[in-house]
Amino acid sequence: MNPFDRRRALQLAVGFLAAPTLFARPAQAGMRSNGQQLPIPLEPMVLTRTLERELVDGNMLAVTRSWQLGFQPAAGGVRVSGKQLSATVSAPDSLAPLARLEQQRIDGSRFPMWLDGLGMIQGTDPAPRSDMLEQALQIAVQRIREAEMPPRQTQAAQDMLVHITRSAGQMLGNMAPDFFFPRQLAWAEERELDLPGGLRGSVEVQFRALQCDDSPMLRQSNREIVTRIGETARKASESWELVPDE
Repeated sequence: MNPFDRRRALQLAVGFLAAPTLFARPAQAGMRSNGQQLPIPLEPMVLTRTLERELVDGNMLAVTRSWQLGFQPAAGGVRVSGKQLSATVSAPDSLAPLARLEQQRIDGSRFPMWLDGLGMIQGTDPAPRSDMLEQALQIAVQRIREAEMPPRQTQAAQDMLVHITRSAGQMLGNMAPDFFFPRQLAWAEERELDLPGGLRGSVEVQFRALQCDDSPMLRQSNREIVTRIGETARKASESWELVPDE
């Protein structure tokens, strides 16, 4: 691959990574009547998250992680405790060492969390650190160095990639404020993008959620993202499921 092709491939990779970080949607602030108690489960629940992402080479990366949750009334709201139960990673052979690191990682940094009287998550939800993301960043930086670009461009590309990668990690780690009690059960939006390196594209997001039969609490949700840059498209999805711990 000549230097021009390497630079172009790098721009595409950075663009697909950057696109979802530029797309955010605020939660819909639904209201309940005064004095109505927030319906929370009395028994432990299991929360499962599956993230799937199409890689630049067409392979898929999938990470599934489950936590056991407990809900306790506290200070006019709800305290949500949690501990990780399992983690599985499906990745191409080229990412096997990174996949093992991610599968061994214990993600408990988001718990405990607090919900207010309307079921909204309070405070910030820091993205858990991912060794897989950090290792992938180092690989990307090395490829930049091998692209035979002038030193100034190489450093600028590295700085941009570090910023974008960390932003992507924050986006993927965060929960929407109305995560446990979704206010809007279906929405779709598309946005045009002006990406690094003079690239242009779009990102389309579709979201759907199901509530429990007997309460407005989350049962399942799915967010699908299609990012298009030029004539190339990549897909990613994030699914959540909240069920009783049997």
